[in-house]
Parts: sequence; structure tokens; C-alpha cells
Amino acid sequence: MGRSQKKDSQDGISPELRRYIRIQIVGMAIFLSWPVAMMLATMYGLDDIIPQISVLILAIAVIVFCIGLVGRQELKERTRGK
Repeated sequence: MGRSQKKDSQDGISPELRRYIRIQIVGMAIFLSWPVAMMLATMYGLDDIIPQISVLILAIAVIVFCIGLVGRQELKERTRGK
């Protein structure tokens, strides 16, 4: 069921762009997992460190998403210059 390289190139999205899109999706997934992580922390009695866990998860999500966003913007600038 694998896709051929020819079919991928016909989609109009370069592999570099797909990479940055995936990085952004990972950042969004980390952000969306935040409420579940907070519920689990409460269930396991980690009430004392929930604020630190919360800030850490949200900071990681923002950083990963921004890496993907900046990468996409740089890729656009490089392709415009050609």
C-alpha cells in the first residue's frame, strides 16, 4: 500500500515542506495533549508540580510549532529567490 516517489512528486508539495508541516503538527499535538497530561498528573497525585508541568508542556509545544513555522517561512523565501 506504499506510495511511489512519482505520486509524491505530483502532489505539488516538496519533501522539505512536508517536513516542516509535520513539525508543526507535532507542536499542535503536544499542545492538545496538555489537558490529558494535567488530568493524569492529578490522578497520580502530582498536584504540587502541575504548574511546572503545564508551563513545560506548553513551552515545548510553542517551541516545536515555531521551529516548523520558521522553517516553512525560510523555505518560501528560498524558493522565491530561485
